[in-house]
Amino acid sequence: VFRVKDVIRGRRQVRLQREYTRNETCPFIQKKIRLKQQYSTADYSALRVAHVAIDVTEFLVAVTERDPSGQTVRTWQGSLGMPAHRLPTEGTMLLLRPSLWSRLVAELAGDALGALQSTERLLCSLFPTISGPCDAQDFSSGVERLPTGEYAIFLYDLVYDGVDLAKIAFGKIGELVEKSLERLSACSCPDDEGCFRCIANPRVDERVSKAATRQLLQAIAEVLRSETPTIAQSERDWSADLQIADYMTCRRCNTSVSRSARFCPNCG
Repeated sequence: VFRVKDVIRGRRQVRLQREYTRNETCPFIQKKIRLKQQYSTADYSALRVAHVAIDVTEFLVAVTERDPSGQTVRTWQGSLGMPAHRLPTEGTMLLLRPSLWSRLVAELAGDALGALQSTERLLCSLFPTISGPCDAQDFSSGVERLPTGEYAIFLYDLVYDGVDLAKIAFGKIGELVEKSLERLSACSCPDDEGCFRCIANPRVDERVSKAATRQLLQAIAEVLRSETPTIAQSERDWSADLQIADYMTCRRCNTSVSRSARFCPNCG
Protein backbone atom coordinates (compact mmCIF):
# COMPACT_ATOMS: atom_id res chain seq x y z
CA VAL A 1 0.00 0.00 0.00
CA PHE A 2 0.97 3.65 -0.16
CA ARG A 3 0.75 6.33 2.54
CA VAL A 4 0.05 9.92 1.51
CA LYS A 5 2.92 12.12 2.67
CA ASP A 6 2.00 15.43 1.08
CA VAL A 7 -0.55 17.08 -1.21
CA ILE A 8 0.63 19.99 -3.38
CA ARG A 9 -2.55 21.53 -4.71
CA GLY A 10 -0.93 24.22 -6.83
CA ARG A 11 0.92 21.55 -8.82
CA ARG A 12 -1.87 18.98 -8.57
CA GLN A 13 0.60 16.49 -7.05
CA VAL A 14 0.23 13.86 -4.33
CA ARG A 15 3.40 12.47 -2.78
CA LEU A 16 3.20 8.84 -1.65
CA GLN A 17 5.42 6.48 0.30
CA ARG A 18 5.32 2.70 -0.10
CA GLU A 19 4.51 0.95 3.16
CA TYR A 20 3.84 -2.66 4.15
CA THR A 21 0.85 -2.63 6.49
CA ARG A 22 -2.61 -4.12 6.89
CA ASN A 23 -3.96 -0.97 8.52
CA GLU A 24 -6.78 1.02 6.94
CA THR A 25 -7.78 4.66 7.19
CA CYS A 26 -11.34 5.91 7.62
CA PRO A 27 -12.41 9.55 7.07
CA PHE A 28 -15.07 11.16 9.25
CA ILE A 29 -17.10 13.67 7.27
CA GLN A 30 -19.65 16.11 8.66
CA LYS A 31 -22.55 17.42 6.57
CA LYS A 32 -24.43 20.68 6.66
CA ILE A 33 -27.66 20.85 4.65
CA ARG A 34 -29.22 24.21 3.82
CA LEU A 35 -32.83 24.22 2.66
CA LYS A 36 -33.28 26.70 -0.22
CA GLN A 37 -36.70 26.08 -1.71
CA GLN A 38 -39.72 23.75 -1.48
CA TYR A 39 -41.25 23.03 -4.89
CA SER A 40 -44.02 20.62 -3.88
CA THR A 41 -45.28 19.92 -0.36
CA ALA A 42 -47.55 17.35 1.27
CA ASP A 43 -48.62 18.58 4.70
CA TYR A 44 -49.86 16.30 7.49
CA SER A 45 -50.75 17.23 11.05
CA ALA A 46 -47.32 16.19 12.34
CA LEU A 47 -45.21 15.83 9.16
CA ARG A 48 -44.29 17.58 5.97
CA VAL A 49 -42.97 15.79 2.89
CA ALA A 50 -41.50 18.06 0.23
CA HIS A 51 -39.58 18.10 -3.04
CA VAL A 52 -36.81 20.56 -2.24
CA ALA A 53 -33.73 22.36 -3.47
CA ILE A 54 -30.81 22.23 -1.02
CA ASP A 55 -27.11 22.96 -0.62
CA VAL A 56 -25.06 20.13 0.89
CA THR A 57 -21.65 21.07 2.29
CA GLU A 58 -19.28 18.34 3.48
CA PHE A 59 -16.35 18.94 5.84
CA LEU A 60 -13.55 16.53 6.69
CA VAL A 61 -13.31 16.55 10.51
CA ALA A 62 -10.88 13.68 11.19
CA VAL A 63 -9.10 10.66 9.74
CA THR A 64 -8.60 7.50 11.78
CA GLU A 65 -6.12 4.68 11.11
CA ARG A 66 -7.16 1.23 12.36
CA ASP A 67 -5.44 -2.13 12.48
CA PRO A 68 -7.09 -5.35 11.20
CA SER A 69 -8.70 -5.95 14.61
CA GLY A 70 -10.45 -2.59 14.46
CA GLN A 71 -8.23 -1.01 17.12
CA THR A 72 -7.51 2.68 16.53
CA VAL A 73 -3.80 3.23 15.86
CA ARG A 74 -3.79 6.95 15.20
CA THR A 75 -6.21 9.82 14.65
CA TRP A 76 -5.65 13.04 12.74
CA GLN A 77 -8.04 15.82 13.75
CA GLY A 78 -9.17 18.65 11.52
CA SER A 79 -9.60 19.08 7.78
CA LEU A 80 -5.91 18.33 7.02
CA GLY A 81 -6.03 21.13 4.48
CA MET A 82 -8.93 19.62 2.52
CA PRO A 83 -11.42 22.29 1.39
CA ALA A 84 -15.12 21.88 2.07
CA HIS A 85 -17.16 20.43 -0.79
CA ARG A 86 -20.41 22.19 -1.68
CA LEU A 87 -23.12 20.51 -3.76
CA PRO A 88 -26.28 22.32 -4.88
CA THR A 89 -28.85 19.61 -5.57
CA GLU A 90 -32.48 18.49 -5.18
CA GLY A 91 -34.27 15.74 -3.31
CA THR A 92 -37.03 14.86 -0.85
CA MET A 93 -37.43 16.17 2.69
CA LEU A 94 -39.30 14.41 5.51
CA LEU A 95 -39.82 17.00 8.26
CA LEU A 96 -41.09 16.17 11.76
CA ARG A 97 -43.34 18.84 13.23
CA PRO A 98 -42.57 19.99 16.82
CA SER A 99 -45.71 18.24 18.15
CA LEU A 100 -44.50 14.82 16.97
CA TRP A 101 -40.82 15.37 17.77
CA SER A 102 -41.53 16.64 21.30
CA ARG A 103 -43.64 13.56 22.01
CA LEU A 104 -40.94 11.24 20.70
CA VAL A 105 -38.23 12.99 22.73
CA ALA A 106 -40.34 12.57 25.86
CA GLU A 107 -40.94 8.87 25.13
CA LEU A 108 -37.47 7.93 23.86
CA ALA A 109 -35.36 10.28 26.00
CA GLY A 110 -31.71 10.02 24.97
CA ASP A 111 -32.47 7.59 22.13
CA ALA A 112 -34.56 10.05 20.07
CA LEU A 113 -31.80 11.59 17.94
CA GLY A 114 -30.10 8.23 17.43
CA ALA A 115 -33.42 6.77 16.28
CA LEU A 116 -33.81 9.64 13.79
CA GLN A 117 -30.33 9.01 12.38
CA SER A 118 -31.00 5.26 12.19
CA THR A 119 -34.24 5.99 10.34
CA GLU A 120 -32.31 8.14 7.88
CA ARG A 121 -29.88 5.30 7.15
CA LEU A 122 -32.73 2.83 6.68
CA LEU A 123 -34.60 5.12 4.28
CA CYS A 124 -31.43 5.70 2.28
CA SER A 125 -30.39 2.04 2.09
CA LEU A 126 -33.89 0.97 0.98
CA PHE A 127 -34.44 3.81 -1.49
CA PRO A 128 -33.61 1.57 -4.53
CA THR A 129 -36.59 -0.64 -3.56
CA ILE A 130 -38.97 2.18 -4.54
CA SER A 131 -36.92 3.85 -7.27
CA GLY A 132 -35.88 0.77 -9.21
CA PRO A 133 -32.27 -0.22 -9.93
CA CYS A 134 -29.88 2.68 -9.43
CA ASP A 135 -26.27 3.25 -8.41
CA ALA A 136 -25.78 3.81 -4.68
CA GLN A 137 -23.27 6.56 -5.55
CA ASP A 138 -26.02 8.59 -7.25
CA PHE A 139 -27.87 9.50 -4.03
CA SER A 140 -27.28 10.07 -0.34
CA SER A 141 -29.05 11.26 2.81
CA GLY A 142 -28.64 13.34 5.92
CA VAL A 143 -30.35 14.64 9.05
CA GLU A 144 -30.45 18.37 9.67
CA ARG A 145 -31.92 20.66 12.30
CA LEU A 146 -33.45 23.58 10.42
CA PRO A 147 -33.26 27.24 11.57
CA THR A 148 -36.87 26.80 12.80
CA GLY A 149 -35.65 24.16 15.26
CA GLU A 150 -37.43 21.35 13.38
CA TYR A 151 -35.59 18.16 12.44
CA ALA A 152 -35.74 16.79 8.90
CA ILE A 153 -34.42 13.81 6.96
CA PHE A 154 -33.19 14.55 3.43
CA LEU A 155 -32.77 12.11 0.54
CA TYR A 156 -30.90 13.87 -2.26
CA ASP A 157 -29.13 13.39 -5.58
CA LEU A 158 -25.33 13.24 -5.55
CA VAL A 159 -25.33 15.13 -8.84
CA TYR A 160 -24.81 18.86 -9.33
CA ASP A 161 -28.27 20.50 -9.50
CA GLY A 162 -29.95 17.06 -9.23
CA VAL A 163 -31.36 14.65 -11.80
CA ASP A 164 -34.83 14.04 -10.26
CA LEU A 165 -33.77 10.69 -8.76
CA ALA A 166 -34.43 11.26 -5.04
CA LYS A 167 -37.55 13.22 -6.01
CA ILE A 168 -39.21 9.80 -6.47
CA ALA A 169 -39.40 9.46 -2.67
CA PHE A 170 -41.78 12.45 -2.49
CA GLY A 171 -44.66 10.39 -3.88
CA LYS A 172 -43.58 7.09 -2.29
CA ILE A 173 -42.48 8.07 1.20
CA GLY A 174 -45.18 5.93 2.83
CA GLU A 175 -44.01 2.85 0.94
CA LEU A 176 -40.40 3.59 1.91
CA VAL A 177 -41.28 3.91 5.61
CA GLU A 178 -43.22 0.62 5.50
CA LYS A 179 -40.26 -1.16 3.91
CA SER A 180 -38.01 0.21 6.66
CA LEU A 181 -40.31 -1.26 9.30
CA GLU A 182 -40.27 -4.57 7.46
CA ARG A 183 -36.46 -4.56 7.43
CA LEU A 184 -36.35 -4.03 11.21
CA SER A 185 -38.83 -6.86 11.80
CA ALA A 186 -37.08 -9.24 9.41
CA CYS A 187 -33.56 -8.67 10.77
CA SER A 188 -32.54 -11.62 12.96
CA CYS A 189 -29.87 -9.87 15.04
CA PRO A 190 -30.67 -10.49 18.74
CA ASP A 191 -29.38 -7.27 20.31
CA ASP A 192 -31.19 -3.95 20.56
CA GLU A 193 -28.05 -2.23 19.16
CA GLY A 194 -28.79 -3.89 15.83
CA CYS A 195 -26.34 -4.88 13.12
CA PHE A 196 -25.10 -3.48 9.81
CA ARG A 197 -28.09 -5.06 8.02
CA CYS A 198 -30.51 -2.86 9.96
CA ILE A 199 -29.48 0.18 12.01
CA ALA A 200 -25.82 -0.07 13.11
CA ASN A 201 -23.62 2.68 11.71
CA PRO A 202 -20.54 1.17 10.01
CA ARG A 203 -18.63 4.47 10.14
CA VAL A 204 -19.25 5.87 13.61
CA ASP A 205 -19.64 4.30 17.04
CA GLU A 206 -22.89 5.77 18.33
CA ARG A 207 -25.75 4.81 20.59
CA VAL A 208 -28.56 3.23 18.55
CA SER A 209 -31.67 1.26 19.51
CA LYS A 210 -33.86 -0.95 17.34
CA ALA A 211 -36.79 -0.46 19.70
CA ALA A 212 -36.50 3.33 19.58
CA THR A 213 -36.07 3.33 15.80
CA ARG A 214 -39.12 1.10 15.40
CA GLN A 215 -41.18 3.40 17.63
CA LEU A 216 -40.18 6.46 15.58
CA LEU A 217 -40.92 4.73 12.28
CA GLN A 218 -44.28 3.51 13.57
CA ALA A 219 -45.19 7.06 14.62
CA ILE A 220 -44.35 8.36 11.13
CA ALA A 221 -46.17 5.47 9.44
CA GLU A 222 -49.29 6.03 11.53
CA VAL A 223 -49.53 9.65 10.36
CA LEU A 224 -48.94 8.70 6.70
CA ARG A 225 -51.52 5.87 6.84
CA SER A 226 -54.31 7.71 8.62
CA GLU A 227 -54.28 11.17 7.03
CA THR A 228 -54.84 12.66 3.60
CA PRO A 229 -52.21 15.34 3.02
CA THR A 230 -52.74 18.86 1.78
CA ILE A 231 -50.79 19.12 -1.48
CA ALA A 232 -49.31 22.42 -2.66
CA GLN A 233 -46.98 23.31 -5.51
CA SER A 234 -45.00 26.44 -6.18
CA GLU A 235 -43.27 27.67 -9.30
CA ARG A 236 -39.51 27.60 -9.20
CA ASP A 237 -38.20 30.75 -7.55
CA TRP A 238 -35.13 31.54 -9.60
CA SER A 239 -33.98 34.04 -7.00
CA ALA A 240 -33.20 31.03 -4.80
CA ASP A 241 -30.58 30.05 -7.38
CA LEU A 242 -28.75 33.37 -7.38
CA GLN A 243 -26.15 31.93 -5.04
CA ILE A 244 -25.51 29.15 -7.54
CA ALA A 245 -25.08 31.79 -10.25
CA ASP A 246 -22.26 33.27 -8.17
CA TYR A 247 -20.33 30.05 -8.70
CA MET A 248 -18.63 28.55 -11.72
CA THR A 249 -16.97 25.21 -12.42
CA CYS A 250 -13.19 24.95 -12.53
CA ARG A 251 -12.17 23.78 -16.02
CA ARG A 252 -9.34 21.65 -14.64
CA CYS A 253 -10.95 19.75 -11.76
CA ASN A 254 -14.73 20.54 -12.01
CA THR A 255 -14.84 21.95 -8.47
CA SER A 256 -17.49 24.61 -7.73
CA VAL A 257 -15.62 27.94 -7.39
CA SER A 258 -16.90 31.38 -6.42
CA ARG A 259 -16.66 33.84 -9.30
CA SER A 260 -14.95 36.28 -6.95
CA ALA A 261 -12.20 33.76 -6.10
CA ARG A 262 -8.74 34.43 -7.52
CA PHE A 263 -7.93 30.73 -7.84
CA CYS A 264 -9.51 27.27 -7.42
CA PRO A 265 -9.32 26.09 -3.78
CA ASN A 266 -8.85 22.51 -5.01
CA CYS A 267 -6.18 22.66 -7.69
CA GLY A 268 -4.88 26.23 -7.49
